Amino acid sequence: MLTHLLKELFGERLELVCTTNQTAFLAHLAADEPPVSLILLDYHLPPTTATEVIPLIRAQAGGEVVPVVVWSAQASVQEQQACLTQGASEYLSKVAGMEQLTAQLGQLVLRHLPALSPSEEA
Repeated sequence: MLTHLLKELFGERLELVCTTNQTAFLAHLAADEPPVSLILLDYHLPPTTATEVIPLIRAQAGGEVVPVVVWSAQASVQEQQACLTQGASEYLSKVAGMEQLTAQLGQLVLRHLPALSPSEEA
């Protein structure tokens, strides 16, 4: 669903790579092809959580500051603070409803990748 919404908003100007677990994600990040400009990380990335993955991302990025946005349906204050302490750029709560989700994703990408603007076709 996220991929579909982001493609509607930004078309081919935004290249997306989706992974479903920590191993695949870190392998993609290590390959650096294409270079990663923004990471939207679900808090629960099997077999771990964002608080454990963020330090690995920061170590693997070699000092490059790639925005890491953690996205979760269970936004406890403790989880949010732990992610921010580990180096997350933002922590967002998942929203209900397609209209709110579309708006949230559009604002998120534009905040971190300002060179993009919503597609005229969206």
